[in-house]
Amino acid sequence: MHFYLSGRSPLNSTFTNEDGQIIYKIETPHSAGTRTSNITCIVPNDIPRRNEDTSISMQNRFAYFGQVEHNLIASSTLRFGGNEFETKRYFRKEGWGLYGRHRVFAGIDGREYKWLFRSNSPKVRCSSFLTSL
Repeated sequence: MHFYLSGRSPLNSTFTNEDGQIIYKIETPHSAGTRTSNITCIVPNDIPRRNEDTSISMQNRFAYFGQVEHNLIASSTLRFGGNEFETKRYFRKEGWGLYGRHRVFAGIDGREYKWLFRSNSPKVRCSSFLTSL
């Protein structure tokens, strides 16, 4: 599955699939201190809402998925599934770009991916594809 960002900022964006269906939303309120991104994901329409009628609605509904607490000095923190993880555990820094250091991470398929920071938009590429260029 491929995800597409709706805008230039991954901090305030939606992630859609190939069909244009929104799968995730990221919202990051502005803050003078530590910023926290709230992540929601789409909920299937056949799951009834709490304390409401059981009719099926075709309107998209989103539920809490997780959070990212962005720290400038220390490793940022991921929160999901009732657990907390430091980002340095999953995103290794590698190389340099005009907008900061790139990040490398392992996908669910076991392949390594590189998140490239660029001026127009961030890009994610399979590391084996990058080394073959």
